[in-house]
Amino acid sequence: MDWTKSGRKDTFKFVRVRFPKFTEAEELDGITSCSIEESAFTTLKSSGKITFEEVPEWAHNIADDLVRVYSISTLGDETETVCHGTMFTTSSSGNISGRRKSAEYSLYSTIKVLQDELITENLTIPQGTNVVEWITTEIKKRHLPVSATPSTSTLSTSLTYEFGTELIKVFNGMLSTIDYRSAYPDSYGVICLNPKMNLEQQAPACTFSDTDPSLSVSSSSFASDFDTSSIPNHVVVISESSDGTSLRAEVKNTDENSPWSIPSRNRRITRCEKLDKISSQSELQAKAEELLRASMLRVEKITIDHLFQPFEILDAVNFNYEKSSTTGKYSATKRTREMRPGIPCQTTLRRFIQLLD
Repeated sequence: MDWTKSGRKDTFKFVRVRFPKFTEAEELDGITSCSIEESAFTTLKSSGKITFEEVPEWAHNIADDLVRVYSISTLGDETETVCHGTMFTTSSSGNISGRRKSAEYSLYSTIKVLQDELITENLTIPQGTNVVEWITTEIKKRHLPVSATPSTSTLSTSLTYEFGTELIKVFNGMLSTIDYRSAYPDSYGVICLNPKMNLEQQAPACTFSDTDPSLSVSSSSFASDFDTSSIPNHVVVISESSDGTSLRAEVKNTDENSPWSIPSRNRRITRCEKLDKISSQSELQAKAEELLRASMLRVEKITIDHLFQPFEILDAVNFNYEKSSTTGKYSATKRTREMRPGIPCQTTLRRFIQLLD
């Protein structure tokens, strides 16, 4: 289906999913609204809410079962069904007026199973453990489906986690040692373990543009966040060599063509660091130059309103708005979806920009 075309009709279906078998059961009625929020930077990765004008019977006995959210979209002769999420639910608020009781229920991704379980004694995972295989086995023990990109990577050193640590923090800590993403759920509730992807290596999943009306965002404006007010143009690093000699390195951005340099701003913005285990003056100088470059790597964020496009969190998205000189490939890091006709979304796009040429 071409999701950029107008005239699409959307309907919605909510289905009970039995835990722990993950089999679909009856269709759920009585839901008057539903929204889902995804974020690459939260532990759960996705959450949401459903509301009722009058609470149906099933909402009182759903227990540990899940709710699966579908949209059924029709455009001409084409029909496409999209699963938007499979989540646990619990009552969070309600209002009683006469015999009617309205309510709002919260939705939580399947990661919540791993967040709710804490380790009950100090846990040491030995050096040489295959990270993906070990985590996959542990997730399956919790009756959760898992999809993992195989890896031969093992722990280069043992890891110890303290009593009371969330299980998901154990898993994500281990995954970070082999350059994998944090564990995240797909729309069917499957826990996914995959390597990190470089934005530049990804093909765009979709495009938003001001040169093609069908690719435009919903509103005439969008929010941009790009703070350059405190970018360092002066770095000083000190250390001590193995023989006890004091070392000092300094680097300045003196490029008159750079709007963030000392000559351009007519002032210094200094970053100072004290480093250990530096063997020579040349190594410290290289570290200082590296720190200046890292300090001038800035995040640009754009928030847009748009109708649904089938991309996932951390997918690459082209955003080409020539009128505002905002053009490039971004990573989708946050999205809110409303389950109503058009499936309106608000998405945050992010990219890093190197300001030091």
